[in-house]
Amino acid sequence: MIARSWCVALLACAPLVPGVAQPRTRVDSLVSRITRHWGTPPRGGWCAEWLVVRGDSTALHVSTAEITGSDRAGVYTVIVRPSPFAAPTLVGRLRIGHERAETVTAHAVRRGDVLTDADLLVRHSLVWGAPTGESALNISTLLGTESRRALRDGEAIRLSDVAATPVVLAGDTVTAEIVRDGVRLALVGTALHNAPLGARVFIRLNRGRRFAGIATGHNTVRLD
Repeated sequence: MIARSWCVALLACAPLVPGVAQPRTRVDSLVSRITRHWGTPPRGGWCAEWLVVRGDSTALHVSTAEITGSDRAGVYTVIVRPSPFAAPTLVGRLRIGHERAETVTAHAVRRGDVLTDADLLVRHSLVWGAPTGESALNISTLLGTESRRALRDGEAIRLSDVAATPVVLAGDTVTAEIVRDGVRLALVGTALHNAPLGARVFIRLNRGRRFAGIATGHNTVRLD
């Protein structure tokens, strides 16, 4: 039994395995029949792997083929009979998937690190089954965001793993403003952690006292 792999739109997701020629056009039609409710095909098309378990591969008739399987796993059993209830003339296995590009870490990232180009790379992988609908994050979307947790080397990054770009950075000198009865007072302190625009942040003044406020701009805090 020899598997034959290809992508419907001529993208080589998996290498072709030498062996008996398969009815590619018919298998392509079989893939189209299964994936018609999967939505728009990804760039490069659907990837398919066809395996004849028993019978003659030329007996494949797409319109009358019995198909059972799982869209989630992308694995299907294909049975062709000359007539209802007759013994199968062909039993095949079909696996369908797609190539997915995802942004992953180029090395281990610590919690609180601000992501740069050197921290990110794009990894292409073959995923079997129907698309989940989850969109891959572009590197441009992640640049400048802050890691909300420690990330392993090569780990795929999800939107929940990052926070908005900080405007206040831990250890930086910040200007803390306080307004009372129309009087504005500016103090100088040190940020104790990163904070994006509009987030709450704690600072320490030069005399050691701690205050809390809202990040209003680059290293600028409005005290409570």
